[in-house]
Amino acid sequence: MAIQYLVQQNDKGDGYVTAARRDAIPMTLMSVTWRHEGGFKMNPDSYVRYAQDNESVVGYDVGPLQSSTNYYNKEKFTRGFDNPFGSAPILVDIMQQVGQGAPKALPKHLAFDGNADEMIHVSARAFTLDILPRSRGRSELNRLADAVGIYRGSGDYQGRHDQYLAEAPNDKNFLDCLLK
Repeated sequence: MAIQYLVQQNDKGDGYVTAARRDAIPMTLMSVTWRHEGGFKMNPDSYVRYAQDNESVVGYDVGPLQSSTNYYNKEKFTRGFDNPFGSAPILVDIMQQVGQGAPKALPKHLAFDGNADEMIHVSARAFTLDILPRSRGRSELNRLADAVGIYRGSGDYQGRHDQYLAEAPNDKNFLDCLLK
């Protein structure tokens, strides 16, 4: 169902193929990332993000592609959307204002209560406006693998890079068939 979401029409009947197409990125960036970040769920739990000291909460990874609130809850990524991130950024702001940014002060997992469709577009914009311009590789496939590795972060860059190399060609074939 979720991968078919990538090719469905929106409720206005406008023929958009995907957030990836609308935001001008390859669909395989979305499919591989969504599979491993959110398990193709529209509303997966949000996961806490800690500062480098591992003592204070700096944000959450939220939505279908688990986009970071502290990196991507900015105007250039959210322009035109009402509530893509839901209440997670508000919760973090409140705790930081009262000086309770410690891990014990916030839950490690939150139910995602933002707008999943908008979050998919925020994630696509993260690739378009931030990650793809700094991605590198000997071939286009390797450059895109670098992009999903950067999106995943330093915790498992290589693992996601390798997943993309293994899965993207089959995802592309499958998605191309759905579009015919």
